[in-house]
Amino acid sequence: MSSSSVDKKNKIMWIKIQIAALAIVLSTAMSAFAQKQTDISLTPVMDNSTGDFSESTRAILLNKVRAGITAQGHAGSEVSRFIVLVNPEVTDKQHNNQNLMFTYTLQFSVIDLVMDKTYGSFSQQMGGVGKTPDQAFADAIRRLDLSKSRLSAKLSASVSEMLKFYNANCGHILEKSRLYMAAGKYEAALGNLAFLPDLSSLSCKKEYNTLLLSVLKRYTAYKCQAQLTEAKKEWSLNPTVEGAKSVSAILSGITLSADCKKDFDILLNNIKGKLEHDQFDEKEFSKQILKGYIDIERDAISASRDIAVAYYQNNFYKDYYYNGKDY
Repeated sequence: MSSSSVDKKNKIMWIKIQIAALAIVLSTAMSAFAQKQTDISLTPVMDNSTGDFSESTRAILLNKVRAGITAQGHAGSEVSRFIVLVNPEVTDKQHNNQNLMFTYTLQFSVIDLVMDKTYGSFSQQMGGVGKTPDQAFADAIRRLDLSKSRLSAKLSASVSEMLKFYNANCGHILEKSRLYMAAGKYEAALGNLAFLPDLSSLSCKKEYNTLLLSVLKRYTAYKCQAQLTEAKKEWSLNPTVEGAKSVSAILSGITLSADCKKDFDILLNNIKGKLEHDQFDEKEFSKQILKGYIDIERDAISASRDIAVAYYQNNFYKDYYYNGKDY
């Protein structure tokens, strides 16, 4: 495999997790909507390399497609992992006096970026006239009637296929995450769980929530011990006020599991015993440590999302798709 294909694969992996994360944030706000139809939301986007179209006409096209998606109850208020990729291609170009006449094929693909899987693909013709290519494109968008592409039926069919796919593959994804957890590969387990969208209609929703919490608890216990080991090493090398500050930075955001709280208390007492009272501000020390603290029970989804994002790395969303908004 070439280095370029490896780089692209890494980039694709990050966008998968980034969009999964944003979809998770949406799930709470969309819970009422989910009862009407489905909690899958679709975001219209365009490939940044598609055609020589201005940003303003791209935004007009995407707004029109977004309105069509919204009318069918499939749109969310933010970007999601499920996209409708809109790809306009010029299929004919003619001159008519001072005007240009363009015909376009508008290709739609309904894609789940996490699984890199297309669930529906269809096209529609459109045409426009203008003195410049951009004016002709804008005119074509104005004339576009999305009902002719049977957008409603095709979006509904694609969403149905997505739900079917995840319900069929729930067990396999969960089992792989259990194997990762058993091997102590907690980041990989959480990264793998991120492949499952946080859908209320997911057949394995209960098992997913239970496993997510279990992996996260093990991960935080493991992380706690790792942070404490590093902090104890730092303190042994530098048992001073500055060393105590370094220790608090190392322990920042630590989640004290039952397994490592005893070691934490021993280290804290050691620091207090070594330093004079006026040199050591225990309240400030604790405040620094609690910065970024995560309540596992309450913040399981967001915490696991952050770990998964770190696992796959590198934000590159804007490099690949334009969605009419600046994220």
